[in-house]
Amino acid sequence: MTPPRLTQLRCLACAAAHWAIDSDFNGIDGVFVYYLEREYRSPACGYAGAGHAVLRQTPPEFLLQPHPMYPVSRKEFDHWARILKAHFPDHPLVRELGKEFTPNTRVHRTKLHDVRRGLQDRVLSNRKAVVAADLKVVAHAATAEAAEQHMAAPLLRHL
Repeated sequence: MTPPRLTQLRCLACAAAHWAIDSDFNGIDGVFVYYLEREYRSPACGYAGAGHAVLRQTPPEFLLQPHPMYPVSRKEFDHWARILKAHFPDHPLVRELGKEFTPNTRVHRTKLHDVRRGLQDRVLSNRKAVVAADLKVVAHAATAEAAEQHMAAPLLRHL
């Protein structure tokens, strides 16, 4: 399981944006579920189901702060803390803001951390490209099958 993170989603039905707290990988059973396949409920229109698109997410380490291995700049931390406070005012970490929940700014980011972060971004980008390509293949296959059926219909009438 990966750490939970704030995720802004766009509703499939009404295109309104809303926030959820979810993990990229939700279990130890080995099954990865893409965000598009997960079921969420839109507060704007009430649609509940799959198809919500990810608009943006906190870094995975945000809700782990302060963490000695995952430093976060004060500016980045404050940005995400404002979103946490605005959309999840009852979250336990909101009460800890400025006390126990603060950024680890004492350890500076290393080149290795920046490389890891860049690789994570590329992997996510590649996953999105694969999903988009899969959707195109499915749509193309459905269109081709419909065309074959349409072309075969007159021939079948003569048999």
